[in-house]
Amino acid sequence: MFMLPFISIAQQTYKCTIKLPGNLKAQSIEVRFFDGIEEKDIKKDSAASSISFSGKLHSLYGSLLISYPGDSIHDQFFKEFFVKPGAENKIKLKWNKRQIAIETEHARNIEKMGMAELKAYTEKETKDLSQFYKDHQAEFGSNDSLVNIAFEKAKIVGRKRYEFIKNNPSLFLSFRLFNREVIRSEAFPADSLLLTYYSIFPGTFKSTDEGAEIVKTLNAKIRQKDFLEAYDFKANDIYGKEISLRQSEDSIVLLNFWASWCVPCIKEVVQLKKIEQEYAGKKIKIISISIDTDSAAFTKAIRKYNMTWTHIFSGLQILQMYGPIAIPQLYMISKGRIIYSSQQQPDEHLEKLRGVLNEAIK
Repeated sequence: MFMLPFISIAQQTYKCTIKLPGNLKAQSIEVRFFDGIEEKDIKKDSAASSISFSGKLHSLYGSLLISYPGDSIHDQFFKEFFVKPGAENKIKLKWNKRQIAIETEHARNIEKMGMAELKAYTEKETKDLSQFYKDHQAEFGSNDSLVNIAFEKAKIVGRKRYEFIKNNPSLFLSFRLFNREVIRSEAFPADSLLLTYYSIFPGTFKSTDEGAEIVKTLNAKIRQKDFLEAYDFKANDIYGKEISLRQSEDSIVLLNFWASWCVPCIKEVVQLKKIEQEYAGKKIKIISISIDTDSAAFTKAIRKYNMTWTHIFSGLQILQMYGPIAIPQLYMISKGRIIYSSQQQPDEHLEKLRGVLNEAIK
């Protein structure tokens, strides 16, 4: 299998320095950092006037959370920042009229990177949940129905936050929340989340280690299910005819991602040709989607290997909807659902595919 090299973004290093005001109780400050893969507590010296740490980032930004319980409501502090790679991120905390003020260099307050808009978007639902907790907190231990209502209200907030994410996929905040909240929730089907992930987020987000980890997490959840809903793409074939999976719901579709320069792809094409001949007369439709950009090489390969089925040229965007940016990939789709994927297990001669196909056409 060929993994496309142009989608990889190298790890970068980061450095953070948090300067503390002299009258702040350093031992009470909590500092947590998420590098795109792992979250960790940052150790601190209670006598120090600053906290410094560094490491490798696995994403475009790291998430830095600083919290301070304070002695009163005026002293309480809870802020999150995005940390940039390749520079020293400085955060200076200082007292200002009994409240903590912030000065930053390179580090970005997430309030200014979409969080303020998210809070405004979910304000009504969040207030409703908070008020319900406030009104019934003392009764939760003895009233299961109130707990269930609280859970339902929390789900409404979660769905509203997910709605914001889908409406604002270019915000890195949306990408981070998708990872930290959405994919860990049982409220949304993993297969649907994976399709959403591939379809909405920019390539610069998806090509990070964090992006790969999201895919890994969702695929692990999907494997717990028997079937995955297929993405219903629309594209023109090489003759200009519009093609979609919905048009082929009365047939079993073999969806093949390939390229003319990919040697493993050509080996798979040879096996697909054998399957086309073996199952002639059955309701089986092969759709090959090439990620070629050279139309001459693409056309030459189709003729050379006698690929007498439906073809879509330069279909990288469709490939992104279905899985990791790697070829070859082969899926069997029946009634809109994937019942076989070459990503799940090696199948060089497509014998496993034949077994699934035989069951499907009975």
